[in-house]
Amino acid sequence: MKCRVLAVIPARGGSKRLPRKNILPIDGHPMIAYTIIAANESQLITDCIVSTEDKKIENIAKHHSKKLLGIDLIEKTVDRQYRYNFSWMGRPIIQYPQDILAMQEIIWEVKPDLIIETGIAHGGSLIFFASMLTLLESCGEIENGQVLGIDID
Repeated sequence: MKCRVLAVIPARGGSKRLPRKNILPIDGHPMIAYTIIAANESQLITDCIVSTEDKKIENIAKHHSKKLLGIDLIEKTVDRQYRYNFSWMGRPIIQYPQDILAMQEIIWEVKPDLIIETGIAHGGSLIFFASMLTLLESCGEIENGQVLGIDID
């Protein structure tokens, strides 16, 4: 069985620490493009999700991706401000419930052995991903699911 690796790239348009950071140019390209290109060029990553509510980031993701899942995981009618109103198993999670539901469906369909998430804050989404992989293991869909979180803070 071939190992499936899912890369999750959350890319919100409204960063509070550095506004519009995902589209800021670095050496002539938007910052988010480097992450997407690296995921696409990786010999290990089989699937990539860019989760965004921002049209410019969406266009950048579509332009730089060979295969891209779940580009529009957020309902267009939802307020776009980050809120720490949600948690997963006691850890704050900076995702809306509809994001979590969509990710659950994507994880079940892809059945990745490894999930890589960039841009973690408090670990809630990492625990969510780990619990989804544990569910896949208990159903016999994968053997040894792992989660890797990467942040640049």
